[in-house]
Amino acid sequence: MDQPDLQHESLTTDAKSPLALGVVRYRRPWTVLVFVLFGISTWPIAHYLALLRTDNSIESWLGDSDPAVKAYQQFSKEFNANELLIVAFDHCTYDDPRLELLANRLEQHDAILRCLTAHRLAEMMEIWGIENTSPPLLGKKPDFSGLFAEVQTDPTTDRKALLRYVRRASESVGFDTAETHLGGPTSVNVALDEAAEASMRQLMPIVIGVSLFFLGWSLRDWRLVLMLIFCSGMTVLLTLAMMSAYGAKLNLIGIAIPPMLLVLSLSFGLHLIHHWRLAPNAEFAASYAVSKTFRPTLLAASTTAIGCASLVTSQFAPVRAFGVWAAVGTLVAVAVTYLFAPVYLSSDRRHSNQIQHATWAGLMVQQLPARSVFAVWCLLTIVACVGLQRLTCESDALKFLPQSAKLTQDYELIERRLTGLLNIEAIVEFSSEVPLADRIRHFRDYAAALRKHSDVEDVFDFLTFFPQSDEETADILRELKSQRRLAPMLRTRLNKNQTRWRLTANVASTAGQRLGAIVNELPQAIESKMKVTYTGVVPLILAAQHEIFAGLGRSLLAASAVLWVLLTLAFRSPRTAFLLLLLNISPVLIVFGLLGWLGHPVNIATLTTATVALGVALDDTLHFVAHFQSETSRQPSRCRRDIAALTAEKCFRPMMQTTLVASLGLGTLAFSSFVPIAEFGVLLSALLIVALLGDLILLPALLSTAWVDP
Repeated sequence: MDQPDLQHESLTTDAKSPLALGVVRYRRPWTVLVFVLFGISTWPIAHYLALLRTDNSIESWLGDSDPAVKAYQQFSKEFNANELLIVAFDHCTYDDPRLELLANRLEQHDAILRCLTAHRLAEMMEIWGIENTSPPLLGKKPDFSGLFAEVQTDPTTDRKALLRYVRRASESVGFDTAETHLGGPTSVNVALDEAAEASMRQLMPIVIGVSLFFLGWSLRDWRLVLMLIFCSGMTVLLTLAMMSAYGAKLNLIGIAIPPMLLVLSLSFGLHLIHHWRLAPNAEFAASYAVSKTFRPTLLAASTTAIGCASLVTSQFAPVRAFGVWAAVGTLVAVAVTYLFAPVYLSSDRRHSNQIQHATWAGLMVQQLPARSVFAVWCLLTIVACVGLQRLTCESDALKFLPQSAKLTQDYELIERRLTGLLNIEAIVEFSSEVPLADRIRHFRDYAAALRKHSDVEDVFDFLTFFPQSDEETADILRELKSQRRLAPMLRTRLNKNQTRWRLTANVASTAGQRLGAIVNELPQAIESKMKVTYTGVVPLILAAQHEIFAGLGRSLLAASAVLWVLLTLAFRSPRTAFLLLLLNISPVLIVFGLLGWLGHPVNIATLTTATVALGVALDDTLHFVAHFQSETSRQPSRCRRDIAALTAEKCFRPMMQTTLVASLGLGTLAFSSFVPIAEFGVLLSALLIVALLGDLILLPALLSTAWVDP
């Protein structure tokens, strides 16, 4: 394949952009400006990084506009329902005096409203004049019991400090730390925070180390490697500092932003260095590289930012935050790369335009029939789309933690020996015309029907602690209401008019994909004058699962529409824009379809990868098309297949480098014990590799035909 004679290219023509001209004419002032900006920004960046915090409150995942969230908020307000923290102990009976000591100690904390123990429940029944003939609330097993602590759901509550207080209080009354087991949303939120922070601390050095190794191997120049690492590091630190200054917090998805920006910035820098080495003249090498790469890089960064920004259509707050700050970070990466890198490259005259191209890539393009390649790729995409129908999702936050995690083991033990920890709140509403005794009878019948469901582990029915006679129970409730002696527990189980009654059914967190079926199988109203509605944790999980699929499709459609408009404006051809977009959407369909065929569930982190990959994958595509355009304008007489082959030869090396840097860097996230981050890294790496195959096989085939006219 003939090599283009770069010596005859006009550097003046190549350096038409103001940025490229500035690199040549104002190198010294530019250098001074860069060092001044670096010096000025150092302290604010360090200050705001120190203030950055994590927040994985699962109650904030779905927005307030979601119907399931609205129903749960109305329920919480009506029944004064707060978070429950279950504190259970080995070798502890329900009447262990240490439980009462612990309850008194816990209630001294501002965030704990009240505690419930079997002893306190027995005292209430004695005050009400009810004979205690029921089994203890927290004593199904003779050697395993504990208490319920009602936690104030205040955003300012420091849950980590609260759990530390609970553990210290447990130790102070004589319980061993190893025998203490915690359950409930409070403990889950803290576990997610700790897992996210640990993942970021452990994985960032690994990501940087892998990137350094690969960059050193591919560039063979430690000074260029350090330059790229500096630009990438500045991108990450500046973006995180901006997040902190704005008041944003890292969450279970947001901690993937630093490694993503790191590899994205490295990709931008690798394209710049590749063209810097191709420059025919050392004096103008930096301006040549800037002029050749800035437009496609800016366009690629814009597509990536648009792909990320499309995630704001999601109902998940963590996903929206990820989309916004990943988009901001992508644009920061371009600014930092083209602010700092040209300063170094303009002072380094060691470049070489004798780069060995991948001749085999050109031969492959020449040999593969374009229409057959397109047909096979379309067939593969169609087969994958069938797999999309088999996709399932996972939104239980406990599944994001490894099996070896302390909380996971605590949940397993509590659910096996005490109670299920996922609740379904059944609100039974009666007509005011129904006599109180009849309401009690229907309510008890309904509770009995719930208990018959095989997946319901237990039902908390407050009438269990009242006499078996419906009339006697009605008399007690009337007396308690007239004397205004309704205990706090009763005020959380029925409303003032005693027309809406609350029943809590607990299921195990291991129910997984059965949750939807469980809710559908629960009995409905058993009497014409009663109505049953469901809320609680399980309906919220089901709403989240629905939103994962809906949000994935919504964000992908939004990103595709905006990117099609952008590509149409860039190439002045709607058909070309559509085909290039289809080329970069197909990896998403193939990888997600494969997940469906394999039966692997997607989760909230998976939701972000599709649109991010769509934007990132366009980076190599746009650089390839830009090079194809350049060669076409220089050699208009050559056939499209020859030019596509020549472009493949010259672009294979930087495309392979950028994809390997990104996929290997993100692939290291697979070592995270935090499931969302591990799956984010693996899935995004797979998407980028499939996208590279598309750019090396399908894109040259498209450019060889008259279908695409860039």
